[in-house]
Amino acid sequence: MKILVTNDDGYKSTGIRAALAAVKPFASEIYLFAPYEQQSGVGGKVTFSEEIKFTEYELDGIKGYAVHGTPADVIRMALIVKGLKPDLIVSGINFGEQIGSVAVHMSGTMAALVYGAAFGIPGIGLSMVPQDEAHKFHNHNESELHSMEDYPGKIATKIVGYAIKNGLSGAEFWNVNFPKEPSEEVIVVPMERSWHWQNEEITLKEDSFIEWGKMLPPKEPKGNDLEHICDKITITPCKADFTDFEAIKRLKEGIKRI
Repeated sequence: MKILVTNDDGYKSTGIRAALAAVKPFASEIYLFAPYEQQSGVGGKVTFSEEIKFTEYELDGIKGYAVHGTPADVIRMALIVKGLKPDLIVSGINFGEQIGSVAVHMSGTMAALVYGAAFGIPGIGLSMVPQDEAHKFHNHNESELHSMEDYPGKIATKIVGYAIKNGLSGAEFWNVNFPKEPSEEVIVVPMERSWHWQNEEITLKEDSFIEWGKMLPPKEPKGNDLEHICDKITITPCKADFTDFEAIKRLKEGIKRI
């Protein structure tokens, strides 16, 4: 089993070290590719027609690349530039939960898996509610962050092992989220859809603006990842294909009347 390990928090994050530990029991080869700097919230952004530098490094005996680009750039380097053919991509462990469909669209962690899915490679995204919200978007220094190898690392190892043994049940990738406090209860749920954005502060200048805000969930989430992330590990099976096949059937008939 050839496994590509990546993230969006940068190559210095303790989360990627925990991800490495989680896949080692199952991997015949491990490919390690990570952004050089923090890339949370960039989604699937890619860099075109510009030079992308990279630095070789080593983490726990695994040689890797720290890439000066986005998570999608990182996957492009691994799959296209280096021509690697992993059997599985594991992205994380992210400092910050990926709860709800809007968060997944914005996430660099999950964008790596969406890009991999375009190449037919299954993936697992691992994320955790952080002890400190500031860790979500700052560049990480290992000495400043708690180790993830015990929790959620050990239960992440079990989840990765299950996926390798049993497959992803038809999904192209999994969105796995761990609550802040240790838990071993795992449930499979859909993602919350109805988030909205609340502006907290806007600074508008003549040729620039700064907008600070936050995503607000519905007041009473029901039966989804948002409801259970407070005390349970959630898994949501996902597909990268946005096609609505039922709508295709309806539209084919309706479009004939134009």
